[in-house]
Amino acid sequence: MIIKENVKNINLKWIYIITGTFLMAIAYKSIYDSAGMVTGGISGISIIIRRLSLIAKESWKSGWLPQSGIPIWFTNIILDIPLFIWAYCKKGIDYIKDTLAADALLTFFMAVLPADTRVDVSYLKTAIIGGIMAGVGIGMVLRTEITTGGTDLLAGLIVERSRYLSVVVIMNIIDALIIIAGAFAFGIRVTMYAILAIVITTFIAEFIIRWHMKVKSFGDVSEDCSRNFVQNTHQFNNYGKSDKKATAIFG
Repeated sequence: MIIKENVKNINLKWIYIITGTFLMAIAYKSIYDSAGMVTGGISGISIIIRRLSLIAKESWKSGWLPQSGIPIWFTNIILDIPLFIWAYCKKGIDYIKDTLAADALLTFFMAVLPADTRVDVSYLKTAIIGGIMAGVGIGMVLRTEITTGGTDLLAGLIVERSRYLSVVVIMNIIDALIIIAGAFAFGIRVTMYAILAIVITTFIAEFIIRWHMKVKSFGDVSEDCSRNFVQNTHQFNNYGKSDKKATAIFG
């Protein structure tokens, strides 16, 4: 029974991770990148680098750069390598093995998902839809108590030294710095919508994590109550049997 329950929990965990990374990849690759919206994180840095590589290719007539610029999934891998090395040195392989798998899933989805090539992109719709999808995706992954690498992994390492900030809040701070860099690269107008997207993402991710913690706490309490009820019932039955034996002997 215990083995079946553990298998069920593991399967449910990876359903959350696969679904969450897929939603995140859609937000980053098919929504934000297509609109040129930098919303922070390693993906935001990757979007900046891809756009700068396009400018460099056009300005310098460079033939070694890809036609569509440096892919965001490639930059994602390059930037994640030192973070995983740091986490491995600090926490060991057990800490990063699930995160490494989740990051591989995210990178795979970003590599295979198509990009939205429309020119007339609404920044407001991009911020709302992308913010919702990224928030749900991040929340689903973080509720399994792992990250997808990048600034998620960085925030997960930093949060252990902070008593007052959650992982999502630390990610928000890092995102803000990256957004400032995006403002210099793409202008203040798109940056304002990127901030809106981050607010939506943070709210939804925090809601999912807090809801999960409440459900988990309620489940633990219910399990303890059930266990105590069974134990008390067992003790009561044993007491009844002992009482009958005493009556039979002395009665």
